[in-house]
Amino acid sequence: MTADSATMNSASGLTRAVSTVRKDLSACPRMLSLVSHHLRTKKMLHDLRSSLETPTATARVMVDCIDGLRTALQWESKQNGYGCGKGKPSKHHGMLKERVMEHWSVAWKWSSFLVEEIIAKEPLSVEGTEFQRWTLEVVAEFLRLLAFEIQGCPREFEALKAPGFLSTLVQLWFHALRHGGSSAALRDTAFSLILFDSINFSTMDGFVEVIDQVNGIMKDTPDAATICCTHIFNIIQCNTVNMRLLDGPLAFVAYAMEFHDLLSSFITCRLPSLIASVMVHLTSSKLSYDLVNIDDVKWDRYTQENMVEFVYLRCARILGSWFIKYGHPCIIEALRGRFLPSLFKNALFFKRRSNPFQSDLQGICCCLLEMITRYSIYPTISRLVVKSCRYIKKHDLGPLVESTAPLLWNSWRLLDDTAMQRYTQIPSYFFTQREVCGNPQWINPYIRPRDVKRCSGCLVVHYCSRDCQRDDWTGHQLTCKHLMSDRKAGRPVKINTLEHDFAESMVSLDFSTFLVETEGTRAELEEQHLTEPEERYPMVVEVLYNVAPPRLGRIYPGEDVDVDSEIYRAPEVWMALERRRGRGILLRDASVWQKAPNLSMFTGLLEYTCCQGNSASSSVCRSFFGSHQSKSGSIP
Repeated sequence: MTADSATMNSASGLTRAVSTVRKDLSACPRMLSLVSHHLRTKKMLHDLRSSLETPTATARVMVDCIDGLRTALQWESKQNGYGCGKGKPSKHHGMLKERVMEHWSVAWKWSSFLVEEIIAKEPLSVEGTEFQRWTLEVVAEFLRLLAFEIQGCPREFEALKAPGFLSTLVQLWFHALRHGGSSAALRDTAFSLILFDSINFSTMDGFVEVIDQVNGIMKDTPDAATICCTHIFNIIQCNTVNMRLLDGPLAFVAYAMEFHDLLSSFITCRLPSLIASVMVHLTSSKLSYDLVNIDDVKWDRYTQENMVEFVYLRCARILGSWFIKYGHPCIIEALRGRFLPSLFKNALFFKRRSNPFQSDLQGICCCLLEMITRYSIYPTISRLVVKSCRYIKKHDLGPLVESTAPLLWNSWRLLDDTAMQRYTQIPSYFFTQREVCGNPQWINPYIRPRDVKRCSGCLVVHYCSRDCQRDDWTGHQLTCKHLMSDRKAGRPVKINTLEHDFAESMVSLDFSTFLVETEGTRAELEEQHLTEPEERYPMVVEVLYNVAPPRLGRIYPGEDVDVDSEIYRAPEVWMALERRRGRGILLRDASVWQKAPNLSMFTGLLEYTCCQGNSASSSVCRSFFGSHQSKSGSIP
């Protein structure tokens, strides 16, 4: 062996060769030969297990070998345009892929070993920390590129079904997350997770098992699930080649929603709009054009259209489950994501295919529209529905749906009429009785709003002052004890204001009855000319739908309404109610509540049963949404 050959086969020679290939593709064959030499000759010695704490030359050679294979795949992906039909692969391109796959078996053993050791070892120096981060980034992108570039190849499943492939990916992702891993490592590993789950349909049980194994990490890192879902949806794009990859993240999010409460706030605030945006893209004219003009040897037009149909159906099912479980905030986010126009454009998609609107998809969409109709009492929802209706009428999409999906058209008309009526109607009024002082010895039993106090023990009996509470304590003590024992487990938040009473009444309010109240009821009260003391008049609730922001306020006859009386200015009331009822707080950050311009504090408090009074639709909902059907719209 000559001196030059010895130098090239050394660790420094391999590093220089990999660096050269990043700039010059023609140097790739020589670099792959060096990688092949090291993969054949280097062994994973026992003392190597400590080398990742303070990196040795052997450990660096292992990482450089993986980096060399990664660089070759990077050139391959550039030549192939990431599979988007931008250019046919060259002969040289195909040879690169085959040469990388020749070393897959050994490269996978080295990659999994490196990840396992990095997770198990804490670095002893700054150099060790930087080396570990670099190793994770190299391995993550190598696995991602390998998974994507071998699509459609005979050896595709050979790589993805390697023992421990998924477990290694998940452990790598969470380790990088907990230890400040780079965004590149997080992104690349999320890519690999998506592809693995979308191709390996038979490994869902293993996927669930691995996620459960790292459940402790998710609990220690509350933002883990949120960041994971964000990465998944930010990196996936709908195009004619990776359409099948969308099923992977949708399945992951659906699973995570079921088993991890850490996702609840993120789901209600972000994911519905992301799902809706995917549905809009699936029905966009650009995607339709791409499908018609597809030039891809892997997937024909009919296969692509079936993928679009399947992914759209999956999105609708997920939205249905979220609507039932989380209610109001999810519906708002979906409507903001232009969910309703996508339904009508989907009918246009079926017309181009000369196919009828799918019966199961039509049933799901009808259920979703019925749920939105029930929630349209909220001004924000009614405004968004009216806005979508104007868009649909402007683009003349209604006749198409009426002819292709009559059930969906009927549900839409009901939603449109209800939302328009609530959006344009005059204020509605609701009455609740004034609280009475619990001290029977007090002369005037009716409590002024500014004076009301609640017993901090039972949270049921009210007094007009502390003096009255002390006077009545002897008689109330035994009752208070029994009321406390009947209360749900968990220490309630003590709020001694009338806002708490009002919130309590609104939580249990029958909203259908609430809508029946008209201005005539207010007129009847005003006809009394306020001749009796104001303390004897009931509380009046005023809802204004046609103002911005919409207002929900308390009005007391004989008193002026001020800003402080508006319920949406008192979010702590609703947070306290949620704790009392054992439902948990949907939005944990108080600043989110304070910024809410609408009635978002009513989140999840509207009770309903899906498809009331319609046995046919009820059976559809049961089959579509499973166990969710029996749940109410309240927070679980």
